[in-house]
Parts: sequence; C-alpha cells; structure tokens
Amino acid sequence: MGFTERDGLSDMSIGGVELVATATIVFDMGFKGIDALDKEKTLVDATMTTVFSIFRGYIETMREIEEQLQIRSNGVKFDDIVVACGSGGTIAGLSLGSWFGTLKAKVHAFCVCDDPDYFYDFVQDLIDGLKAGVNARDIVSILNAKGLGYAMNTYEELEFVKEVAAATGVVLDPVYSGKAAYGMMKDMTENPKKWEGRKVLFIHTGGLLGLFDKVDQMGPLVGNWQRMDVSESIPRKVGIGKMF
Repeated sequence: MGFTERDGLSDMSIGGVELVATATIVFDMGFKGIDALDKEKTLVDATMTTVFSIFRGYIETMREIEEQLQIRSNGVKFDDIVVACGSGGTIAGLSLGSWFGTLKAKVHAFCVCDDPDYFYDFVQDLIDGLKAGVNARDIVSILNAKGLGYAMNTYEELEFVKEVAAATGVVLDPVYSGKAAYGMMKDMTENPKKWEGRKVLFIHTGGLLGLFDKVDQMGPLVGNWQRMDVSESIPRKVGIGKMF
C-alpha cells in the first residue's frame, strides 16, 4: 500500500489501483423531476433520511461530480465509487445518481453498523419510494466494515487513520470514513483481481468530531503530543450559547 501527493489531491494506491480521496461538498442545485414525489406522505426516520432528501442531496452530488470531471479531469473517468454507510440514505442517492446519470461507476458501500442485508433492504425501501424501478443489489455493493461495533475501533483501524493523515494530509474520522477506507484497502488486499487496474473515487463524508472521543486511544500512536487547555473568554452560563 502506498500514498502519494499530486496536484493538490491526495492519492493512495495499492495493487495497481489508483484511489483519489476527496471531500465532496453538496450544493442545493434545485429539483429536477422531484414533482413525481408525494412530499406530504414522505416519512422521516431516526437518521433524517427521506426519499426527498436523497434526491435533493446525493443524486445531485453525482451530477456535480460529473460536471467536475467534464471540466477538470482531462478525460479521466472513475470505475468505482467508495463511501461509508451509516444510515443508508447516502448510498441510495449516490447509487441512483450513478446508475441513471452518465458516470455509471459502481458504488461500493462499507457499512459501519448493522449488516449488509439490513442496508440492502433499507436502500430498497428508499428506492421504491422514488419509484425508480431498480434493485438495490444491482446498483450498490455493500460490505461489512463494522469491526468491533459502531464507533468502536481496533488498534489497526486507528493506526490506519494516523498513517493516512501523516502521508496525505487527509484526516479520516474513526467512526465512518476511517472504517470505510480501512475496509476498502483490506478488500483490495484480499481481492486484488476485483480492483486491479480500476480508478476509484473515495468520498469522504466527514465526521471528524469523532476523533475527539478517541484521544486516549490515538495518543500512543502519534508520539510527542500534549493536550491544549483552552480557557473560555466569556464565562459559561448554563443553557445559553452552548449546545451542551
């Protein structure tokens, strides 16, 4: 496994596979075809995922990626897209966007909780809500990257997060993108023929605040460091100006 820095993008390669790690920003680009949805009957689950939101956010994200490739890639085309899966809405939207758009890249989701069968069923429900007429298993591959459990990490996972940050400047979080990237690289190592020669886009979906909970575990991995004590300039008043 190797890491290189090129043209402002942090690349990782293994076994001939080129991975471009990037953070994708979602813009509100309006709605095209959204009138087909009955918004009055759209349900919201515990993760705030709705059929309305996956169209508005992640299907449009795929259009944005397509536009960026057309403008800046000099003909580069991605074969695969890899992303973490924690609720199912992200992978449903990205998969539909790639399937029905011009990108046609295979979407691989690495779930950090529950299991692949659960997310296949969940994504199918969202797809059916959009009346898209496709099978979830045809448009996304879901693999298990849960490890010890949700938000629980092995030494190897945290060491991987540290190595990527040190080599590329890309900081992965230990709960979502870190586990997904670790799972992806593990799958590339175990199944090299599956990935050989393919150009992969890894979408960093954020979650960096999860690092704060791992200070005690990460400390021994990073060598010389110390906690920074920050004094509040304005005295704290319970219930005012603070989330917690």
